[in-house]
Amino acid sequence: MILLALGLLYHTRESGVLLSQLETYLSGQPAVTTTATTTPASAGPPQAQALNQELQATQLAAQGQDWQLATNELQAAESSWASLESSYGKAGVATTDLNGFTADLANLALAISQKNASQVSQTVANAQKSLAWMTTNYVSGSGPTFQQMSSLVNDLNAATTQKDWTRVQQDAKLLQQMMNSIQQGF
Repeated sequence: MILLALGLLYHTRESGVLLSQLETYLSGQPAVTTTATTTPASAGPPQAQALNQELQATQLAAQGQDWQLATNELQAAESSWASLESSYGKAGVATTDLNGFTADLANLALAISQKNASQVSQTVANAQKSLAWMTTNYVSGSGPTFQQMSSLVNDLNAATTQKDWTRVQQDAKLLQQMMNSIQQGF
């Protein structure tokens, strides 16, 4: 319904791009962009860069079935996260986002203990998306939280169901602004 409402409101190429990005975001699939010159982790603090590399190394070790190396890389990632978490918290990154990333690391530890390479890959992808989100918010100093986006999407759905097109248009503009602020780091 959200995509239909946005499609009705914007009949331009830009709306098509926005709809595609929103659909990707809501589906949980990794975003693919072609205009970025740096990733949020590379634009952020050095600890974020190290953490991103450690996550990638954990995934590669699991794909190679080297579970000891995967465990060692995860421990390095946990250490990097411990030093990074307080910086992000002080910069205003939402506590729910910080806790979500910590949960990603716990899920990664579980997947490694179960020697489940596909679950490791999926969890690393989730963790990298969370890290990118938080780094974007850290770099920009502000950004919409997942809760704000969820509330806006719920309101947009309700407005669409009620056929309140003025509210749909307002919500769609706010959603577009949120998506633009998210993309600044990507």
